[in-house]
Amino acid sequence: MAPLLGTVSEVSRVDVPSEFSSVTLADEASELQIENIILQTPQFRKLHLEVARSDAGLQVVHCVMFPRAEFDLPLFSLDMVGFGDRITLLILDLCPVTPDLSLPAAYGPSLESLQRELLAEVPRRGTPDWGKAIFSEHCMLLSPSTSEHVANFIEYVRATLAMHLQHSLSSQPDKELRAQNCAGQKRFCEFQLKNDKTRRILAKSKGEDWANRYMDDILFDMHNIQ
Repeated sequence: MAPLLGTVSEVSRVDVPSEFSSVTLADEASELQIENIILQTPQFRKLHLEVARSDAGLQVVHCVMFPRAEFDLPLFSLDMVGFGDRITLLILDLCPVTPDLSLPAAYGPSLESLQRELLAEVPRRGTPDWGKAIFSEHCMLLSPSTSEHVANFIEYVRATLAMHLQHSLSSQPDKELRAQNCAGQKRFCEFQLKNDKTRRILAKSKGEDWANRYMDDILFDMHNIQ
């Protein structure tokens, strides 16, 4: 991801509150370390990368890129989950902000071509109920069974991100899109927050107040949509 972001001008780092930038969650069974980085560009108000690793073998990568609301851009949303030496879940979507969950016309053909080339043999997973209101028809929810599946997915992520960044650089701001795009980003956050598994894990170690602030201020902050 870093080499691709190097092609974008005016990337700046956003300070993450110290209580959230590097977090240790511990219980009697294991210890989980979480690191958070947030960047911004003229086209994206927030590029959030969360990396988590536990001494019991759990590994998580979570990345969401929130466009500024005047740009006609979907939300890049990536999740990778592994345990030990096995990757168990891969999700990548360019989540639409439109009411009908359609993407800008330039995206569909490129995504379909990449999926045929790289992901045709990778086992699919069903869409969870909370995802049906935010994922596009091109969303990839996968259960890889080989290292080749994982390598192909990583190449798909690289190619999709490169395409998305290229579209962002050629996109022109349009204030008339703000209301629709703000509503679409809020919908994305609201339905992501319905997936309560992460909140329960955080609350068990840090308490409900801390978990709510982490979910609402770091992961899916609706109050900063602009």
